[in-house]
Amino acid sequence: MSGSSESQPPARGRVHLLFLALYLSGTAGLINQTVWQRALKLRLAGSEAISSMMVVLVFLFGVGAGSILMARKANRLRRPLRALGLVELALCATTFVVALALSLDVAESADSLRRVSASFGVPLPLFSAVASGVLLLGPCLLIGVTMPLVSEGAQRELGLSEAAFLPRFFCVNTLGAVMGVLLGGVYLLPFYGQRAALLVAAAFNLATGLLVLGISSRANPPAPEEGHSPARGGLRVEECMAFVLGFLALGYEMYLFRLIALTNTPLPYNFAAALCGYLFWWSLGAFIAGRRAPRIQLGIALTAAAVLATPSAARLIGINTPIGLSAALLTLPCLGFGVIFGWLLQSVSVSWGNDVGRFHGINTLGSCAGILAVTLVGYEYSPTAVALSIGFGYLLLLAWVGRVGIGTFGPNDRLVIATTVLLAAAAGGLGALQQQREFADPRVRRAYYGREGVVELVNGRAMVWDGLWHSALATKEDFVGTPNWYLATVPLLSRRWEQPIDALVIGLGTGITAGTLARSDAVRSVDIYELNPRLAQLLADYPSGTLWVGTNSKVHITWGDGRTGLALSDKKYDLITQQPLYLKQAGSSLFLSREYMALARKHLKPGGVLCLYCNSGEHKGQALVVRKTATTVFPYGESFGRGYMLILSDRPIDYPTPESFEMVLRTFGPDDIVGQELRKVNLPPYHDVPRLDWEESPVIVTDDHPIVEYPDVADYRVSEFKERSGRP
Repeated sequence: MSGSSESQPPARGRVHLLFLALYLSGTAGLINQTVWQRALKLRLAGSEAISSMMVVLVFLFGVGAGSILMARKANRLRRPLRALGLVELALCATTFVVALALSLDVAESADSLRRVSASFGVPLPLFSAVASGVLLLGPCLLIGVTMPLVSEGAQRELGLSEAAFLPRFFCVNTLGAVMGVLLGGVYLLPFYGQRAALLVAAAFNLATGLLVLGISSRANPPAPEEGHSPARGGLRVEECMAFVLGFLALGYEMYLFRLIALTNTPLPYNFAAALCGYLFWWSLGAFIAGRRAPRIQLGIALTAAAVLATPSAARLIGINTPIGLSAALLTLPCLGFGVIFGWLLQSVSVSWGNDVGRFHGINTLGSCAGILAVTLVGYEYSPTAVALSIGFGYLLLLAWVGRVGIGTFGPNDRLVIATTVLLAAAAGGLGALQQQREFADPRVRRAYYGREGVVELVNGRAMVWDGLWHSALATKEDFVGTPNWYLATVPLLSRRWEQPIDALVIGLGTGITAGTLARSDAVRSVDIYELNPRLAQLLADYPSGTLWVGTNSKVHITWGDGRTGLALSDKKYDLITQQPLYLKQAGSSLFLSREYMALARKHLKPGGVLCLYCNSGEHKGQALVVRKTATTVFPYGESFGRGYMLILSDRPIDYPTPESFEMVLRTFGPDDIVGQELRKVNLPPYHDVPRLDWEESPVIVTDDHPIVEYPDVADYRVSEFKERSGRP
């Protein structure tokens, strides 16, 4: 390279340092995405799947737009690597500011904005998209300019000319993203929370920026006349294919998130495992693309076959397979995504900054379209139908590639492609047949697919929600004495109500809790917040099994997120209770954090009670963390059923003793249905005596630190604290 001196490190050394910088940048990017998505969903959109999708869309749109914008300017920059270093320093500053902002209590401001927008008839998802765009678009645009600047700098400042380096750049950057998911989602978030994770991401951006500036200071860019041609116009066939590839790849990712939740239950580690598997196989595919001559049609055919075989593979893997192995197998088709992307990228790249920016940006915008299609449309159908649609989409792409004549063939490729297409079609047909057989008789198995989850009824009674057992529909009076029945009756018994009360139930489930409350003469009204509107059909299909909640005049159902509903409402209640939510389930902290409890307390009338589900199984530390959190909000709290539920209030809990139980029952009246049920059950002293430990936890659940979703971490922190303090 011209202008080099003996004091400069060799070009290969600078290339290796650039690879290291790309790795660190990818790590920071995924830590940021993980935290931003969670934080903005919480503060702006609640837990609605559509609103969460909006946050991801804004992120990807910003990345794609940034890449396309920089494609037009990269070849005009004299020192693109120096510009990259400054971009990374800007990201460091932005991430640091976001971390500081998360330490501020902005809940009231966010709620006020949502109320104002709602008063003008602005739908919540649209408000979330606009607000997320305002907050995220700047940082995401900066992330998007990274790859065009890297490519342009490598070509002009480091003198690289082999296009095979380009997929290697993406490979290393994506491997860094894998580390970002592991570091952020598996370690930093459960142990230290969102702010700490962002500070680590800022440190990675800082290290990347300084490293790239150091590389640039030792590089000698060519004179202006040696620069590459200006950005070109027009749209190549390969770039159109890039859009389709992004559409299919991110559509498959959305499918994976639902599939793994159904096969391995929706736990936070499962999401991280699926994302890591997706990114790892994609990066390996990009690496292969940089090492092997392009055989695009063969790659597409093999990828189609792998996608079409996924539904059958998922049934063979089963729920008892370790999540790491399950995710690794189900994400294997992503290897083909990376290979095809890398081969096409090499075929279009001459002026690297321009061509890489355009190709990557168009591919990312296609990813946005894929997310929209699968989330808005595909989630209304079975996961098998989604996988088959994506697989046959690849077969259509194969036909298109063959028609336009892109790529070369090996000696036996045509035979292999034909055989693979036949096998792919057979795999798709087998998956469709398995799906049809599984749900052929609705009395045995019936599913309600929706954007907010999958509800299945097994043998016409047992409800399974996103792969987790929930409860059973009512049959005659067999629901009396069940946990869902207690979630209604124990709060009713926790106070001597002097007038008909207003109750709120967070979550509908099988309707047992809400239906029990509505059947009592002591209850005037029952409001319900339910996230999944597909349950409206279940209420219509099984009216008696859901205690006629769908037609009861006392009951008013709002189809939306409960936390968001509370934030936007001014109504106060005597009693608020929640449907069971596994403490280890992804997102459970949204309804167990200190901030949520404080929000619920604002909606209680004086002396009102909040009932929280707190069944942690064998994870006693996890349950203690929730109880400790409750003590920071409510002055009074008691546990019931060996910690199964908590009753919280601003006044002492007045739960009846065995001696006063009959006297309390008289307040229900002789004709009160719930009072009659209580007499039949002859309710035992359900109150936990002696009182459980409520104080000995070093941590609490906050919106910043969702530790309750990680039972092993919660248990470890509690046991470590007790060992240090010498407590049993």
